[in-house]
Amino acid sequence: SSDLILGREAARVLGTKHFEVGAGVPETWHRLACAYESWREAAHRENNDPRLLWSGDGGDRVIAPVNLSPSVVAQLRAGEVRRAIVTYLKDEHVALPRRLFRESVYAQVRDLHLRGIETEIDRFACEDPGRRFHLYVLSNESRGNIRNHFEDYDLHGIEIVMPFYDSEFVRVALSYRFDMFLQHRLYLHWLHHLPAAIGSVPWQAYPTSLPCPLPMPPGLQSQWEAWHTPAEVALKRRRQREA
Repeated sequence: SSDLILGREAARVLGTKHFEVGAGVPETWHRLACAYESWREAAHRENNDPRLLWSGDGGDRVIAPVNLSPSVVAQLRAGEVRRAIVTYLKDEHVALPRRLFRESVYAQVRDLHLRGIETEIDRFACEDPGRRFHLYVLSNESRGNIRNHFEDYDLHGIEIVMPFYDSEFVRVALSYRFDMFLQHRLYLHWLHHLPAAIGSVPWQAYPTSLPCPLPMPPGLQSQWEAWHTPAEVALKRRRQREA
């Protein structure tokens, strides 16, 4: 995968310590906990050592809202809230499965999720209408994204340090114009002020972000093409059935 190869190359160029763990369970947060235990064992960490893990979670929500395409923002600014929601869900590959419902029931619930998001967006009054969807994401999806980790905190005891979700950092970020954060513009601007080695390794650009200017090594699979291998997908489905 691109993450594996590019992460390894970035560590080599930057001279940082690098640890890899083989394939595990497909669920993101469970995999993180398993990888962390593998690292602690390899590093000979004592059980009473603080179980702290730095995470960049929130960077793609606070200062690089990757799931907000220019189309979504433009539609919000034009007052087309429902259309923006439909575009957003299409970009995120989210839909209400029709075959789960009888025809009479589906007619009643088919736009329930749209109305729910619309109600949430209406809670936020902003000078820039495009920012309203950003606030919706921060207030709802950001929490949902990390929820499963905290649900299992009693099992793994890992305290994740997430500076991008620091309340003062979020407050300052929201005080700037929204457009500078779209499509990873701020990240690309930062590269010009950081050591050259950091920008010498290509990265996976999100489909809605500005493209990486560096050529990708041939033969790599982007995580946007497939999150999991076929074997991992089969394992994930089996675990879901057993649950």
